[in-house]
Amino acid sequence: GVGSGKGKIAFLENKYNQFGTDTTKNVHWAGSDSKLTATELATYAADKEPGWGK
Repeated sequence: GVGSGKGKIAFLENKYNQFGTDTTKNVHWAGSDSKLTATELATYAADKEPGWGK
């Protein structure tokens, strides 16, 4: 794995390169032992959800 922080960044910002690859793909899900915080969820909802959906 790459660590919880990078997995969360990959998912929340759709940055596949956080998984340690130069491949550009969409991030559909990421596993983590660290749950998303209320702030992370609110930021995602405000900034990304309108264009990407839930």
